[in-house]
Amino acid sequence: MLYCPKCASPVKKDGFTTSGKQRYECVSCGFSTVSPAGLDHVDSVFDRKKVEAHVKGKADKYVITSAQNATPINEPFFASLLRYCEENSAKLFVIPYRYRNPTSMFVDKDHDWWDKRLLPYIADTRFNLTKNLQLMGDIKIQPTAARPLSGMDSMTGTECAIFGHPKVQLKSIATRAGEMAKIIATTGSITVPNYTNSKAGKKGQHHHSFSAMIVEKDGTSFHMRHITSCRDGSFIDLDREYTPTETRKAAPAKALVLGDLHHMFMDQMNDLAVFGFGGIVETLRPENVVLHDVIDSYSISHHHKSNPFINYVKHQSKSNSIRKEIEGVIDYLNARAKKAKLHVVSSNHHNHIMQWLSSTDWRNDPENAEFYLETALYMIRGSKMSASGASVPDPFKFWIEKRCPDVSIIDESNGLQIGDFELGFHGHNGPNGAKGSLSNLSKIGTKVIIGHSHTPGREDGSLSVGTSSRLDLEYAKGPSAWLHTHAVVYANGKPTLLTVLPSGKWKK
Repeated sequence: MLYCPKCASPVKKDGFTTSGKQRYECVSCGFSTVSPAGLDHVDSVFDRKKVEAHVKGKADKYVITSAQNATPINEPFFASLLRYCEENSAKLFVIPYRYRNPTSMFVDKDHDWWDKRLLPYIADTRFNLTKNLQLMGDIKIQPTAARPLSGMDSMTGTECAIFGHPKVQLKSIATRAGEMAKIIATTGSITVPNYTNSKAGKKGQHHHSFSAMIVEKDGTSFHMRHITSCRDGSFIDLDREYTPTETRKAAPAKALVLGDLHHMFMDQMNDLAVFGFGGIVETLRPENVVLHDVIDSYSISHHHKSNPFINYVKHQSKSNSIRKEIEGVIDYLNARAKKAKLHVVSSNHHNHIMQWLSSTDWRNDPENAEFYLETALYMIRGSKMSASGASVPDPFKFWIEKRCPDVSIIDESNGLQIGDFELGFHGHNGPNGAKGSLSNLSKIGTKVIIGHSHTPGREDGSLSVGTSSRLDLEYAKGPSAWLHTHAVVYANGKPTLLTVLPSGKWKK
């Protein structure tokens, strides 16, 4: 029996190509191929000399994916990957993994095999792709593992690591103060879903992703990001779209979600990387830019209420004016709104203003008395009783809408759905009143991209971004997993995370 390499359904003969090759058509999805699954497979005994020669070969750019035994490849995606490698002088690595599936339609009981076209790219050993980045080809993680990176945090010390697995997961791991946080991630797969008819198997199939990791060497540093295939095998990497037959300029990205801003403590190199010449916005041309925690509210932070020393420093440095802090945010947003459509997500640091208004006696704060009274008057006039209880207007939203006409404010009640992703959650509020996290918000049924933790991650199809602030903030003590990482939703609806290095570079 022969099967479709795209969806694993049976195929039927469909005439011949102009060169005389037998053509097959999938009875389910209609995909046409001259290489159906089951026609082209080989024994699993890899030529060790060829494998070692391949992994030792040097390149400035790598593409890493994985492949399951006794399973056909996604033909269109593989063709697109080869096109990418050819046009970018990139080196392809395929990490093999095994899965015992007695119900598989692809199992050959006499041989443990991989498609022979993958053999030149096999990497089943552990080695360094570049300084501080290891490829963990010797670790075979069960493809049905719900958390494939579980227990891997310290395996490579302070070095980043890439593991082969069909489910895409990414974690930022805290390192010592002054050191850049490390990233560990899985690759996604080049082979079609092939799982048992069980709970674990069906979960594995649900999270199976036709994806790969791109790594670019950049001097002594490197950049890494995921690419994900569409149904036709095409994918987008930054501003280019690759298909099995051609390469073209990608359409503008649907959205760019930035790490938490904290404008008063914004990292200038990161901001230039995003909005500057040749930056992320100019390169990807996103239709929407989503921002979190745009104001830090440091000037009136409740965390300083009982600390006379910090309050003294704030007074001496003239950092205790909330009006001045908001004016800085307003100027920033209005300037950036000329480059893209901005959306500001309701966030916990925005809510600090409400906490301050609710607990402060304006008579004891002459620096902010006028702002307090003006804002409180608006809130008194706008407060009312609703069917679900008291409704009090948001003071931060009041000032942004008043002074930033081209900026939209998004709260959790109205949300911002772009493609498959809900972008209106900051991440501080979780389900049923719990504290929010990527783990619990990834379970709500809709994929989300959140902020709040300053720690990038990817789990069960959802993502979290890092921060746009300095990494050494007053309250950031001890080991840290913070990074300047932002999320992109490409024109094809597929997401990726982009990290800005301390140098301000985000790609080669």
